Amino acid sequence: MRRMRAFLSAPVAHTRAVALVFGACFVCAAPAVAQEFYRGKTVNIFIGFAAGGSYDYYGHLLARHLGRNLPGNPAVVANSMPGAGSLRAANHLFAVAPKDGTALAIVTQTLPLEEVLGNPGVKYRSSEFNWIGRATNVVDIVMTWHGTVTLTGLRHKSVLSKPAGHVASITQEILCHATIAAARSVR
Repeated sequence: MRRMRAFLSAPVAHTRAVALVFGACFVCAAPAVAQEFYRGKTVNIFIGFAAGGSYDYYGHLLARHLGRNLPGNPAVVANSMPGAGSLRAANHLFAVAPKDGTALAIVTQTLPLEEVLGNPGVKYRSSEFNWIGRATNVVDIVMTWHGTVTLTGLRHKSVLSKPAGHVASITQEILCHATIAAARSVR
């Protein structure tokens, strides 16, 4: 209570009180607006990978639970759209799907990288997507062996670069090479 009195007794108490009231109004109104928007609508999740894989599983799991957790409880449908390592789904989301919050996609984490590297299959601008989350946490690690303990020390070693694991992605490969190149540029 003492903190509240100190908060309201400051010279800008009137401004703070008005800001609190307006803030509360917006917080209360936002779910009502969203509820009206999503009521009776269908949210489509485009899954950019073949049925049976982990991304397909994540998409169907999300579809099963998302509708009851969105205001207005819209129907949520998972749509498989495999092709070109999820570029087909990304291109569809960018050029065809409605841009009103009723279309989502589960695509590769390398989507922006594909654009930067000039992949001819890219028909989207990743900077125009609204990224809302990810289903998994991927940790890429670059390691060296035999006495190299700093990036500066890496400059003086001959290093074979290869990502760990039996299935290495192009992202991991680029990360390995970029890390070694960055270390060698340290002065």
